[in-house]
Amino acid sequence: MLIAKYRYSPECRLSICAWLLAVGACWTPLKVDSAEEPAAEAGATTFSTADSTRKYRYLAKTARERKDHDKALRYYDLLLRYDPEYAAAHYFRGKIFVELKDYASAKESLLAGIGLDSLHVNSNALLCRLYLFEGKADSSQAYVNRIRDLNGGRYRSLQRRIADALRRQGLTRDAIAQYANLAAADSSQSVELCDLLATLCRDIGEPAEALSWLRRLLSHQEQAVSADPGDRIETLQEMAFLQQQTGAFDDALATLERLAQMDSTNTYPYYSQMAAIAEQTNRPGIEKTALAGMATANPKDVESTAALAELFLIEGELAGAEEWVGRGLAAVPLDAHLQVLKGDIMARRGLEDEAIAAFEIARDDPDWRTVAQQRIWQLRPPETEEERLKRAFFGRPDSVEVAPE
Repeated sequence: MLIAKYRYSPECRLSICAWLLAVGACWTPLKVDSAEEPAAEAGATTFSTADSTRKYRYLAKTARERKDHDKALRYYDLLLRYDPEYAAAHYFRGKIFVELKDYASAKESLLAGIGLDSLHVNSNALLCRLYLFEGKADSSQAYVNRIRDLNGGRYRSLQRRIADALRRQGLTRDAIAQYANLAAADSSQSVELCDLLATLCRDIGEPAEALSWLRRLLSHQEQAVSADPGDRIETLQEMAFLQQQTGAFDDALATLERLAQMDSTNTYPYYSQMAAIAEQTNRPGIEKTALAGMATANPKDVESTAALAELFLIEGELAGAEEWVGRGLAAVPLDAHLQVLKGDIMARRGLEDEAIAAFEIARDDPDWRTVAQQRIWQLRPPETEEERLKRAFFGRPDSVEVAPE
């Protein structure tokens, strides 16, 4: 009919007929019935290896798509006899075994395929899922490591599941390696992963590494237009803690100062930490700044005010010392420590009576009584017994008796 349909010359028609007869003489139709057995095929000599390979690929694929698992497995076995290097056949066998819930056979088949092609993506991915299903995250990660950078990050979600499973199973260092790889590959998860990595590194006793992740986290937070300032404050607080822990005191002081500027309603604890670091590392200038910040943030914190006044007094800066003592006494007038400092300032200025008056107020505090009395005796040494008796007999020389009206 094909020849009759078109108008060809008689010679052309004869050539076409001859060609069709030749093809028909050497063509043997493929047998697709389910009764086909390996022995029958082994005896067939009309097919080349390539023909048989194509045939069984087709038959196996058709049976697999029809969910005829037994036939599909049999055809894949036959296919592997003709093409034992065909790694995909092992993958499809493994996939069928998974559908049959025969996980041991599935792993065996997939491992055979990976033995032929270690980078066969689908086989590695399916093995990852099988080991993850069995709760063996450490085994699963060996296969995800081969494919995680392939196919445009298609398997990053699988890698994240494996990383989370490693963390839950206590394999923290393995989890850190997976999270770090994810953070480098997927910027959309950077903030969350940097925060998580900093926590994990801190938990396993690696504060320097934790600090490194916190710096990256802070960088991401600063670049984000809609970032919550509270998140940055929290990150900086964690950085300051780890910087102190690692002995990076210059960095810690800079971070705390930045926090005091950013978190202006909560400056006292930042200045308090700065003062402690400055005292520990012998930095009186920074200590004065920190104590001034503490006293300003909380005027009733007379201990900080007194410590600051003492620093000024030690350095001979009487004006600065007197200013802070005055500010402290304005808040707590009878504070013994501040009264002693006031007495010391007055004594240095040569105002003995004012100094003694301050020391006498301080002497009313049991904790400062001895110190205040010693200060008074330094200005006015205690009397001898004879002087005391004379004063008792004659009265105070500076007393004035006022006659009644």
